[in-house]
Amino acid sequence: DLTRPEDVNLLKQRMEKRIEGKSHIKNYERIIVRKDGTELQAEMSTTTTLWQGKMRPMAIIRDITERKLAEDTLRESEERYRILATNTQDTIWMADLEFNLTYINGAIFNFLGYTAEEITCLKLADFTPPAGRQMIQNAVEQLLANYNQGKSSQVTIELQHYRKDRTIIDAEITANLL
Repeated sequence: DLTRPEDVNLLKQRMEKRIEGKSHIKNYERIIVRKDGTELQAEMSTTTTLWQGKMRPMAIIRDITERKLAEDTLRESEERYRILATNTQDTIWMADLEFNLTYINGAIFNFLGYTAEEITCLKLADFTPPAGRQMIQNAVEQLLANYNQGKSSQVTIELQHYRKDRTIIDAEITANLL
């Protein structure tokens, strides 16, 4: 039998609904037990078909164990990244090619003096003096040129930013294309 004891009743109910022509879940995931007792994650696609004069259940079973392991690994990696980005004292931000901020971590609020609501409305140009904007533009062009040549790279530049009160602070930016 491929079914874990705790799943037997639920699967019987689903099969009865299929045979009776009632509405039922046609695609779902479940655990299947192999002959050796090990378990695998499976994706089930079920229907009924006429066979030997009777409506019979039919299922396609796909082993998705590796996919589920990959999803779990990705979820754990994303959680570690989120913890790191949230708790670091360094500012982390991402911007699109029009320099709209697409991600900011909490450290930027202390660094620039803006609230979360205020900074989400800003573009990079709003807190970067013209000379710094040009340096960022040049860095992006360099990164894009390297990318178009099949090279991955990062660029580090020193520039200045405006704080909310318009005082100027020094900053170092290490930029990568994502």
